[in-house]
Amino acid sequence: MNDLVKKLLKGYSKELRNHALEADRNQRPPEIILNDPHFKPLQIYKTPPKYWDGFKLENGEKWYGNKSIDSVVFTEEICYGDPTLYLSLPGPSLAGTLVETLGSVEQQDTFFEYFIKNVEWSAFCLTEPSTGTDATSIQTNIKKTSKGYILNGHKRFIANGSAAKWFLVFAKTVNSTTASATNAVHIEALMVYHPKHNENLYAFPDQMMGQRAARLSQIHFNDLKLTEENILGNHLPPLKRGFRGCLKTLINIRPTTAAMAIGTARAVIDYLKENLTLDPNEEILLSKMEWDLQRARLIAYKAAYDVDHGDYSPKYSSMSKQYACRLLTNVTKEGTRIAGSQIGDHPLLEKWMRDARLIEFMSGSSNVHRREVGNHIRLSSATL
Repeated sequence: MNDLVKKLLKGYSKELRNHALEADRNQRPPEIILNDPHFKPLQIYKTPPKYWDGFKLENGEKWYGNKSIDSVVFTEEICYGDPTLYLSLPGPSLAGTLVETLGSVEQQDTFFEYFIKNVEWSAFCLTEPSTGTDATSIQTNIKKTSKGYILNGHKRFIANGSAAKWFLVFAKTVNSTTASATNAVHIEALMVYHPKHNENLYAFPDQMMGQRAARLSQIHFNDLKLTEENILGNHLPPLKRGFRGCLKTLINIRPTTAAMAIGTARAVIDYLKENLTLDPNEEILLSKMEWDLQRARLIAYKAAYDVDHGDYSPKYSSMSKQYACRLLTNVTKEGTRIAGSQIGDHPLLEKWMRDARLIEFMSGSSNVHRREVGNHIRLSSATL
């Protein structure tokens, strides 16, 4: 089945690449990708099987891609077409992973059925201007009142934030009398539907050099009134939602972020081989990078395999993201050097160079992941 899945995804990948430069110029996905039913499966990927019919393979079987290893395969192939169009696709996206994991039946039905019926975006709101993706230090807060909850805070670098209708927001609970933040255990994930709360929710895109079509945005919540229904997993005890869900989701998505880097690096390498004249040393260099690419893929597969089998240790997930992003940085640096003054004649290559820089900061920077891996090795050594 894997060969059939990759063959299907390669067709989509090629089509997306044909629209990549148009999306970069217009800073939004092309209308054909949004409105052509052919692309609907790409949009609602990350939707549980009970809500849709899945991808239809050549042999008649259906593929839903609902495992972590599936996400790695899917992401690499689609990002080989174009990483920004992958990130800018409408649908449940990353928020869907958490809703499926923690949401009540009612919350899942409301969320996923909305995207089945509508071509709209969701936004996963964790990153903040001063704390990045460190969930234990977020400043966005939610305070309980006699009439419900009040949400205040500022998120930044949120993909599709200015276009989203659904926001999945991480916020720290605060004491209603002192407004002091409680500890990291008391973090809630909130489902916010923009049209219902548009008076106190402000979203606008930042001007970015890369990933332009993904419309990375700033989002402000100013005394936004919510109810118990907005708390994701409100049917669960507090210790089994919020912070726990955030950590599991981040570990879950790191192999996928690694796959973004792998797919983009593979695209750059193949482009250089097919469109530029290389000297023997450059051919050897690209061959070595292809070996590194395979190594990065195997680490991502291992990390995804662990997640699929209930092992949420950060060791391999952090290793996969850090290694793949380091590889992508090297590939784009050497690609720029090889292209030299000709890079202006290769706008797609130039675009990927810009896009690659932002992948480094998704799901935590490489320094964060080096620390995670180092801590795991240190703790493992201490038990020997």
